[in-house]
Amino acid sequence: MLATRARSSLLLCGLAAALIPGCRPRGSETAPAPIRLVDLYKPDPAVNTNAPGVSLPPPVEWRFVSIPAPSSGPSGTPPAWTAGPGVQGLTVRDGHLVGRATSDLPVIDLERPPSEDRDVVHEVQVRMRASAGANLSVALRPTEKVDLKAEADLAPI
Repeated sequence: MLATRARSSLLLCGLAAALIPGCRPRGSETAPAPIRLVDLYKPDPAVNTNAPGVSLPPPVEWRFVSIPAPSSGPSGTPPAWTAGPGVQGLTVRDGHLVGRATSDLPVIDLERPPSEDRDVVHEVQVRMRASAGANLSVALRPTEKVDLKAEADLAPI
């Protein structure tokens, strides 16, 4: 009985010794490194992205100048801005578009001057002075005419 017990103990110790190396962390294998696409992208220095002959279109800029009163002859071009709901007394004064907000959401329609370039707007810069309020929203529409009342009704406040 003693011999059987000794053999069983020896067998269990041998089995435990054989399994111990399988429990250690795998230090010899490294985890796969991430592939950074920025590191892989190497632009060809021979390719000139700003090729001569290709120029940017001039920026669209609204200049607010007074429109002379219509005379008996053909009228001039109409202004590129329209007062919408919530705007009263929209006029040009000293090169500035001036008006008074009469609601929580005044709407002004500014039309883009006609051009062949109907590309997407890259940025919108606004210089303005307001006596009250802190928010300005710009919505771009691809249509010729905009229903200002519907735009005011759709705007989230």
